[in-house]
Amino acid sequence: MALQGRVKITAVDISPSALRVYQRNNPAAFGVRHADILNLPFSRNTFDGIYNLGVLEHFTREQIRQILGQFHRVLKPDGKLVIFWPHARATSVAVLKGVHWVLNDVLKKPTKLHPAEISLIRSKEQAAGLVQEGGFRLIDYYFGPRDVFVQAVIVAEKA
Repeated sequence: MALQGRVKITAVDISPSALRVYQRNNPAAFGVRHADILNLPFSRNTFDGIYNLGVLEHFTREQIRQILGQFHRVLKPDGKLVIFWPHARATSVAVLKGVHWVLNDVLKKPTKLHPAEISLIRSKEQAAGLVQEGGFRLIDYYFGPRDVFVQAVIVAEKA
């Protein structure tokens, strides 16, 4: 059974085209909202959980604090937060750096395949500190072979 059949999912993105793709691929989603992650248009204590995939690495530390503050605000008491955050030693990071090097430096074809990843996660301790600053308690952290060393998986609970 698809996740949408078990829980009410509200997808949020700043990109209208990403939302159209999501809606096309997930027609049973409870809601699809165009919104800015730095200023979520939801009331306090709206959601039981938040799932965030490959987003926070594109923001500064101060913006990450603001985003986590927004997550804290819209989560219900004891709400859960799951973040998939590319790790500084991730295989995907190494591959993308290599591709950028070949395209930009070797072939001299100025190319940018994705927005800059300015805040890659580096350790469990860093993750714990960041989520704690946002009002969360770290429950679990994983980075390893299970996901081919691509992203750190961070699970936190609203404190």
